[in-house]
Amino acid sequence: MLRVNEEDLSDVILLSAVNVKRNYADLAFPPKLDDEGRKEAKARAKQALLDAFPGLVPVQTELNDETPDSFESMMEDLAFFAEDAPKLWDVRLTVSSEPRALITLNRGDHLNVTSFRKSEGIMAALSMTDTLERALSARAPFAFDENWGYLTSDPAYAGNALTGAYLMQLTGLQGMDRIGDEAKALEQKGLILHQVWNEDDEDSEIYLLRTATQLGKNRFDVLSRLREEGEALVMRERDALEELLKDDEESFADGVMRGIGTLTYARLMPYDEFVTLYSMLRPGLILGMLQGNLRELDAFMLDMSPERLITQYGDISEREEMLLRADAARKKFSEDIKPNIL
Repeated sequence: MLRVNEEDLSDVILLSAVNVKRNYADLAFPPKLDDEGRKEAKARAKQALLDAFPGLVPVQTELNDETPDSFESMMEDLAFFAEDAPKLWDVRLTVSSEPRALITLNRGDHLNVTSFRKSEGIMAALSMTDTLERALSARAPFAFDENWGYLTSDPAYAGNALTGAYLMQLTGLQGMDRIGDEAKALEQKGLILHQVWNEDDEDSEIYLLRTATQLGKNRFDVLSRLREEGEALVMRERDALEELLKDDEESFADGVMRGIGTLTYARLMPYDEFVTLYSMLRPGLILGMLQGNLRELDAFMLDMSPERLITQYGDISEREEMLLRADAARKKFSEDIKPNIL
């Protein structure tokens, strides 16, 4: 049996997030925004963060192909931006807190406001997004139409221009070949389920469950449906994981032990490999094959992102980043998370 608290969904849900797209009524829409308009939008966003988070200084990142990734920023890209969104003026303002908040400027619209919570806190993420939205709108009114709602560069976001999402690990459903059926059923309910990590790797277990078109729908109704279906998907994932374990427990345990062995002894650890190994260890903890704390493991994974390591250690090379991650992993997986079976 799975060793989980029925009230806690963190065995399956890694992160929850809410994003809103907004444009100011007095500024031209991107990409027609001129330099003065860009400067003004950035100034408003910075002041909004200072108003919403007194005492915290927002971190500004100019986005380009060399920008280091964090798990949250990758989720933000996957969940909330069209693939062809213009990149004429990308700036991300971040407040590191719980929940974590981002304002990304000119990724298709003036503002993309995103709040993250660990595990299942989708309504808490909405509350934080609302706080930021109010602070932003206090600087100047947003573009709004009585018939269409908030105006954005993408008609698919007409209405609330709000998206909710869960990042989930679906080891059991993936292993039992049920992802396709789940995705079809969820699509009929206005939700999208798709693979988001190593998409070319058929064994990837990380998926995003997100809201779709919502014209004419109340934001609370939209997120309530997401929460309801997300919780139901968690239950089906737990059942599928138990079935998978019954089919071949030794092979499953072998993968978990090989994963922790690599993390315990590796000297260089690329982020892609680290996330793959991390996703192998999570079900091992849930099933009691490992000793340790699941939330602590999730927090460690977030801390090992390139973005956070560079924030902590400064301008380091990719090799130095891999060395630091491997050193931290050896300590973590020799002291805090250990095998429970051999």
